[in-house]
Amino acid sequence: MLWVGLAALAVAMLCVGAVLYLAWYAEDRARTKLSELGSRAGLAIEVGAIVLEPRHFVEIRDMVVTDPDDAVVLARISRVATDLTLGEARDGKRIPGRVALHGLELDFTDLGRWKRALARWRGADKPKPEGTTKATLPVLEFSGATFHVPDPVGGSPLTLSDVSARLAPPGASVEGADATRFRLALSGVLEGKHRLSVDVLLDLQGGKHEGGLTFDPPLAMAQGPGGPTATLEGVFVAAGDRVRARGLRLSLGPEDTVSVGTVELAFPEGTSGSLRADLLALPLKLELRDVLAQVQGASASAGRVHVDLAAGRLNQLPQRVRRVAVEKGAVDGGDLLVAATLGSLELSLDGFDASAPLHQLSALTANGLDLAGALPDRQRVAGSRVVARLRELMRLPTTAGGGPAEAEPPQPLSADKAAQKAHALLGRLFGDRPPPPITLEDATVALLAGEPLAPVAIVQRFTATLRHEGGVVIGKVDGQLHELATAEDGTFGVEVRMGAGGQLESAHLKLAGSKLAHQLTRVWESFRVTESTRVALDLTLKPERGEDVEGPPAAVPTHALAGRFTVSGKAAVSNLGFFAPRIHGTEVTGIEVDSELVATWDGQADQLVLEVPRVEVGGDLTLRLSATVDRVLATFAPRLLGLETGRKLKFSAKLDVPRQDCGGLISAIPPSMVPRLEGLVLSGTAEGHVHTSVDLEAPRTYEQDIDFDMQSCRPVEWGEADVRKLNGEFVQEVVEKGVPIGVTVGPGTWHYRSLDRIPKFVQLGALWTEDHSFYQHKGFRPPLIRRAVIMNLEGGRYVYGGSTITQQLVKNLVLSREKTLTRKLEEAVFVWLMERTLTKDRILELYLNCIEYGPSIYGIENAARAYFGRHVEEVDALDAAFLMGLKPYPWAGWDQLERGYVKPWWHKRLSKIVNGMARQGWITEEQRAAAEATGWEPQFITSPQRPRREPAADDGALPTMPGDADDDPVPGPAPL
Repeated sequence: MLWVGLAALAVAMLCVGAVLYLAWYAEDRARTKLSELGSRAGLAIEVGAIVLEPRHFVEIRDMVVTDPDDAVVLARISRVATDLTLGEARDGKRIPGRVALHGLELDFTDLGRWKRALARWRGADKPKPEGTTKATLPVLEFSGATFHVPDPVGGSPLTLSDVSARLAPPGASVEGADATRFRLALSGVLEGKHRLSVDVLLDLQGGKHEGGLTFDPPLAMAQGPGGPTATLEGVFVAAGDRVRARGLRLSLGPEDTVSVGTVELAFPEGTSGSLRADLLALPLKLELRDVLAQVQGASASAGRVHVDLAAGRLNQLPQRVRRVAVEKGAVDGGDLLVAATLGSLELSLDGFDASAPLHQLSALTANGLDLAGALPDRQRVAGSRVVARLRELMRLPTTAGGGPAEAEPPQPLSADKAAQKAHALLGRLFGDRPPPPITLEDATVALLAGEPLAPVAIVQRFTATLRHEGGVVIGKVDGQLHELATAEDGTFGVEVRMGAGGQLESAHLKLAGSKLAHQLTRVWESFRVTESTRVALDLTLKPERGEDVEGPPAAVPTHALAGRFTVSGKAAVSNLGFFAPRIHGTEVTGIEVDSELVATWDGQADQLVLEVPRVEVGGDLTLRLSATVDRVLATFAPRLLGLETGRKLKFSAKLDVPRQDCGGLISAIPPSMVPRLEGLVLSGTAEGHVHTSVDLEAPRTYEQDIDFDMQSCRPVEWGEADVRKLNGEFVQEVVEKGVPIGVTVGPGTWHYRSLDRIPKFVQLGALWTEDHSFYQHKGFRPPLIRRAVIMNLEGGRYVYGGSTITQQLVKNLVLSREKTLTRKLEEAVFVWLMERTLTKDRILELYLNCIEYGPSIYGIENAARAYFGRHVEEVDALDAAFLMGLKPYPWAGWDQLERGYVKPWWHKRLSKIVNGMARQGWITEEQRAAAEATGWEPQFITSPQRPRREPAADDGALPTMPGDADDDPVPGPAPL
């Protein structure tokens, strides 16, 4: 566009020259002078008419400028108007102040013609105008003009229409004029689509031209059908100094774009004003501002990017790169859920190769990085090309025989081989030379998870270095965890050393500090920490040398984790709290744990073995823990990387309680977790163990071995756990969901019935539906616990509790009904105390009189009255079966009462209960037949009137109860 301005200037000067000559010559003489004027530029000028009338402005009409070599018309002007009259010329005014061109049409499709004409004009001898002339040239203006210009990309001519322009000579007294240079301001419509605006300063003497060109809307250029397209808002050129483009946007695909606010190319000092042919071969500085790239769902931006280029050939720009600096950068990883901002990044290079971008890296320094990354959802990233690239990197593709890169097939790796692979990766990244020094300063790194996303780990003031010393590659990171106030309490450090051959020598991690504990809330949001909470870790990782471990390879892509290494050290936490409703209903504080551990990872076998020889809880309880977990990678790697569906864990665990004081079993538990055990003090010693194993892909493989020896344990002080009062008279108000409901239970109430007043088939119905071996166990039935675990694993939720009658009594009479682990812990202690203090008959009696049978219906007597309008002594076997069948769903029975009859489901349930008791010999055949004769339909107080049934005879005998061995050994539906 600079040449367009120069050509327009040439036309203007021709017009001005013509006017000067026309002012003093007759029309025929004027035509001759115009022809001579055009000849000096190598052009032919013809005019239709010349107006030289008194009191009328001098005009030229129908002017045509032609290249005589091939008769190509370069310009047409309908009328050249001036503000000069013959009278003013007679009075001494030689140059008009303004020249206006009307009906202008210029052909710039061949700029070579205009260049030659301008060169001839500047080189030709010019006659001095007659008389005295003024130094200031006139202002040239035109509007509504049409220009034909070349297309720099496609080659076809373009049309610039509705062109308006003003050309002001140096020192002109008009707005925007320059004191020393011509100023051309031009605007027009390009191809009927884009409003083009040009502002150019032309120095015809020194050659220091500069100008700007803008498009509205931006100009679009395409490289062939379906190829990349580029749009441009404007260009600024300062000859021999710099070139700047504004609003550049490249479309590489439907959703892949790169936009740059401004791109500026600066030339070396001393070349200003120069138009040397080798200008781009000199050392150059490239600056990009407001950069935004969006590719494959990810995006990157930068406030400013600097690139320094060494001298060299134009077609070798990548090899000339010596420095790249980025300011205020940002990255959004799209489906990877990774985002980062960057204060500054500087790379020193010996050139750049896109196929090996880090091979020529000499140094890298980054400052102010703020990185946040979330574990990706498998479905969300299933089709991600970025994830596919990560998978390729995990397999470490190699190139052999000059062929294309191919992924290595999965192979079992030892720790040494894994380290060698890591060393090979460094070689692929940095080439044959040692890794260059890399420094990351003042960074913040956060790992996000959950829905909505929230930090699970965050590090501030993070510093990382990679260096090479004496053949050893050393990587080191330091930092402070979020919200840490002092360097002593919040610092952490990790150092990894790798030998020259790729052997991992060691990795050491050390963390300590009270503020460090705040990061536990990132790992598990239920943790609660205070200023006095303290966490300490001191761990060392070392690879195990030697032959590969025997066994099949893991069923996941093999990578560095397929080696074998050991992590050993110490871990401790003090004054830790948590709030997790599934564990405990209120906040728990004061947890103290100190441990030693050894964890061995065998990647080939995909197995983790954990040995914790010492765990001290609260300083009073000592435990030993060991566990073996199989299929770790097969379970978790697919979830993290969006691979195919993973497997489930298989593990075995052993928790051993060495013989120690019984009191420590209670005192080690924070009091807030077991408030109902406050004041309980035990004497004696105890020991025990819990051993479990299960393959989660086959829950019925679950096995357990639970055994505790607490025979010598004796309550010294009962505190709140004094169950001895249950042997006497008491009245207790029922609490539902933490609110007293005005209903009382206990031997002191009017509706309490001693066991001898409750029919035997009622008692037997309770045993049949809830606890077959009630009279044989000591409060717990391991087979029921195993069944509950299996059913809950198969259901993926809480399905069945597996509680005995004693456990249910504790839940209803002593504890609340929330399903928490601490309630189960309290329940276990109360069951142990109750079984040692109360007889089985007393427990059963309390159970029948205190449990719930429906909304606000507690106790067997109240239930018999509410449902059947009878005393409990008057109910029959079918009534008893209905009442005992209510316990899993006490409110469901009330629906049957309101209906007046039971649903078919209840017919099956009642027949199963009654027939089951008959098979065991717990009721007579007559009692069973009487129930069946009703069609398994109890007679409620709301039922249609029917002949009243007399209570069946009671044989008065209590059959022997079966033991655990008589229970169904194969887990099935919950027992009735």
